[in-house]
Amino acid sequence: MARRRLLTGDERRRLFDPPVQETAIIGHYTLSAEDVELVGRRYGPANRLGLAAQIALMRHPGFGLQPEIGLPDVILQYLAAQLFVDPSSFSAYGQRAQTRTDHADLVARYLGIRPFRRGDLALALNLAAQAAEYTDRGEPIVRALMVGLKGERFILPSGDTLERAGLAGRARARKAAAAAIVEGLSSAELTRLDELVINNPDFGMTPLAWLRNFEEAPTAANINGLLERLRYVRGIGIHPVVGGAIPEFRFAQFVREGGVAPAFLLSDYSVNRRRATLTAAVIDLEARLADAAIQMFDRLIGGMFTRARRGRERRYQDSIQSVGQLMRLFGATITALDEAVQNGGDPLELIDEAVGWHRLVAAKAQVDALADLAGEDALVTATERYATLRRFSPAFLDAFTFKASGTGTALIKAIDVIRDANTRKSRDLPDGVPLPFPNRQWKRLITESGRIDRRRYEIAIMATLRDRLRAGDVWIEGTRNYQRFDAYLLGRRDAAKVADVLPFDSNAASYLADRARNLDWRLRRFAKQLKTNKLEGVSLERDRLKLQQMPPVTPPEAEAVDFH
Repeated sequence: MARRRLLTGDERRRLFDPPVQETAIIGHYTLSAEDVELVGRRYGPANRLGLAAQIALMRHPGFGLQPEIGLPDVILQYLAAQLFVDPSSFSAYGQRAQTRTDHADLVARYLGIRPFRRGDLALALNLAAQAAEYTDRGEPIVRALMVGLKGERFILPSGDTLERAGLAGRARARKAAAAAIVEGLSSAELTRLDELVINNPDFGMTPLAWLRNFEEAPTAANINGLLERLRYVRGIGIHPVVGGAIPEFRFAQFVREGGVAPAFLLSDYSVNRRRATLTAAVIDLEARLADAAIQMFDRLIGGMFTRARRGRERRYQDSIQSVGQLMRLFGATITALDEAVQNGGDPLELIDEAVGWHRLVAAKAQVDALADLAGEDALVTATERYATLRRFSPAFLDAFTFKASGTGTALIKAIDVIRDANTRKSRDLPDGVPLPFPNRQWKRLITESGRIDRRRYEIAIMATLRDRLRAGDVWIEGTRNYQRFDAYLLGRRDAAKVADVLPFDSNAASYLADRARNLDWRLRRFAKQLKTNKLEGVSLERDRLKLQQMPPVTPPEAEAVDFH
């Protein structure tokens, strides 16, 4: 069975092989005056060049001169040029193995470093585990391990040893993260987590599979299913703060794994790993289910008003023929009235003769119906679907704690009024309830009977809540897509860290002062060039600015279509 690898072939070459890029060679392999002095004490160009190579490779990558790897020609030529020796002399270096060994010991004493021993492996594992707290990628872990060992003044061990230490350190980081999560849970919470991967006859599957398996079509039954799952997840009792016990990256990895791993696979995990993965899955599921329920609520309320508007449009389409007849009747009436005005006849007799008074009176009902249809608000039609709203709205309002500031507080009070009425199972609402509607017509429609119309009021509140959630004026903690606006912003500490690495001065006053100095310098240069007539196409004559007319430039494409 092949040994598990942490690094790809390209990653191993980048980490362990000497660089061959010009800038990297200059940066890593330029000898200091002390280096040249030490090397100059050796006899023969081969020994001088070999010792210089030992110093260079001991510094970077940190393994020293390894016969099985060799030394790239470009590095050899760069070192030879600094020592004024022939690069070909290196072929004679180390014909005695003892010479290489003696030089390696000399370089180690000179640089103040020591060989890596078996007893130092614990330090290497700790360094690798620290790096693996923030990444699972092999290259960053091994690179941090190499930097840490060189910082501790070690000659680096072989690449295989570094890779094995990186694998072991990553495994240790994963175990430590799982243990840190599980430590913060009570025995009751751990029991409920373990039950997630056990088949439950009530669901016909494991609770974990049931929680993941929810419908997305916007129906009252589906939103109730989402809310039922949300109540179940919350009943497990895992608080999202548990995820803060480990680095964000490591927790995100548990979330990704817990989101896709089937129950039978999770059952084979070690106890801590399974429980940590399930903890992350539960925290993620709570946010996902909450977002899905709110999104479905948005679509259901929007659908109610969309169907109301479409119903009105269909009724209007059905009445087009009647509208045409009424328009012709109205036109004939106007013509009769105009004739009465022009010729002095009796208007009523002319209308009766031209139109028929009985026809005009009979059309009044149609005219009133069409006028009502044209002025009908979608709220009135949407109220016809109040029974559908009631199938999910009480559970939806009970599932979330809505928060707002400023004018949004009136909406929160209105929601509390509806919740209270639901608790008391009262059909009527108290007088003086908040009316947080920007639409004045809604306020009139809700109170037109002299009292609050419960059906219209509740639908109007739900529609307003939908709009405010979309706008971010109302937020819900424990969600991802409907949080308070400033929750999406960086914290002060994180913002300061980001500002420190910006490629410009993040201090506004300093930045503006620097830009002002730069602008002043450019304006002075422009004025000087203008006074000395050094600006192309521009001249200053008798304090008057003259611009030279630019010759027209016709693109070749335009020349090609010139038919003249």
